Amino acid sequence: MLRWQQVLTIRDGSRSVMACCSQVLTASFSAQVVETMAIGRAIIFSRDYGLFPCILESDAAVVVKWIMEGSHLNSVVGPILEDIAVLRNLCGGLCVQFTPGRPTKSPVFLLSRR
Repeated sequence: MLRWQQVLTIRDGSRSVMACCSQVLTASFSAQVVETMAIGRAIIFSRDYGLFPCILESDAAVVVKWIMEGSHLNSVVGPILEDIAVLRNLCGGLCVQFTPGRPTKSPVFLLSRR
């Protein structure tokens, strides 16, 4: 079993921290599964707290590519990608983009345009 920690940092337009949360998972997931789950949780968190419009940034280039292309729906992360697609459609104003490296030391973070 592996221990993964998902971290979400929410920043405003000037990149000041507005909120932060984390979740620890103990399971045999691949890094791509964990990254996909983290992006899904970030979208749910931002929906629940009304943080739209916003930009969701991740350093997981492959996962961001899958989300933007709507591909890999028949893979192990397919159900999560489908949920992300539905949430993106319901929550207008959500942009998902790749950010190389970890500028915030957080795998996923949101920039609220408020």
